[in-house]
Amino acid sequence: MNEEYQQKINGYKEDIQQNIDQEAVLQTIKNCKKTFVQAEDYPLSYMEFLYDQMQFIQKRWWILQGCLLAVLWIFLNDAADIYEMQRLMGAGACLFAIFLVPEIWKNRRNQAMEIEGAAYYSLRQVCMARILLFGFMDLLIVTAFAVSVAFTVRVSAQMFAVNFMIPFNVTGAICFRFLYCKRSESEYLAAAGCFLFMILWVFIISREEIYCKISGAVWCAALILSIMYLIYVVKRSQSFYGKIYEV
Repeated sequence: MNEEYQQKINGYKEDIQQNIDQEAVLQTIKNCKKTFVQAEDYPLSYMEFLYDQMQFIQKRWWILQGCLLAVLWIFLNDAADIYEMQRLMGAGACLFAIFLVPEIWKNRRNQAMEIEGAAYYSLRQVCMARILLFGFMDLLIVTAFAVSVAFTVRVSAQMFAVNFMIPFNVTGAICFRFLYCKRSESEYLAAAGCFLFMILWVFIISREEIYCKISGAVWCAALILSIMYLIYVVKRSQSFYGKIYEV
């Protein structure tokens, strides 16, 4: 049986070799070299590269984030007291950050990192481009949400920073901390870690005896530390991103 298949394979190889037009092959190689040289002479600028990366990002995650904040705004308007508003904002901030996970992990999930690593821009630049695009769009969405909440729900800037920005920063840091984890299931671990933190945060906010004992200076320090740690894990994820795979 194996000999029969081997004979068929050898016959197929002979047919292919007989039908190959060597001149056409050489012409194709010549054209490919010419196209490659032209592309090297006029590489994409980084802004053009960012625009191209925008095309690969699934816009549904930004739409879902916007819908989440719209629903959160509705619930804030109907909240019975300030403590319920604090719990809603904390849970909403964590869920808002969790929507980052599917898109940032997309290249690892689809096993496309080797292809991206062979591109003109490095894998670190590809990943940073997506982070910049997501960060910029999320900043616009959160800014619009903060302005609408400030004028309609009458939430102070301090309350918004403590109850939305701190959990958002910490949840985002958890996502990026697991991003440079070599475990294949790191995407699910990141989501699980974010949900656990959301439960812990809502528990702390729900306990009035704990929440009221934390001074404004402590909350301000926590906000600054959360921003610094988020920046740290993002930079570290970039430093270690090239070590996750082997080219």
